[in-house]
Amino acid sequence: MTLESLMNKSIREIFEYLSTDDVLRAFYGLNTRLNVLICDHIENHDGLFQCISKPLFDKICIEYLPKNQHRIRSLYLSDNNNSPQHIECFLDSNFHLRDFTQLRSLTLKHIHNDNTLTRIISEFSHLP
Repeated sequence: MTLESLMNKSIREIFEYLSTDDVLRAFYGLNTRLNVLICDHIENHDGLFQCISKPLFDKICIEYLPKNQHRIRSLYLSDNNNSPQHIECFLDSNFHLRDFTQLRSLTLKHIHNDNTLTRIISEFSHLP
């Protein structure tokens, strides 16, 4: 049995056992069907970017986010030891919070740089 032979319901159940980041790392880009299921999964779950490596963060920013900003409901950005400079990298990638039209939750942790904080605060004024 292959993953592609499973019904959508079964694949969604598998996704429930994984973090959103693990789902993206393991399945995004394999085929169109899985990409659609992943987008549906992300729409219903919180915490994109929570505790992920820099290479995966970069991959998501380059491959996934540009096409799916309108689907993201929750972002988790941190500059701790597990996710160094994620906030700066996110902002430097020319993403703007106003483009995340479905955003309902934004978690920011471990902001160590005043310039970064200022950039984030300026983004707040553009939120709906």
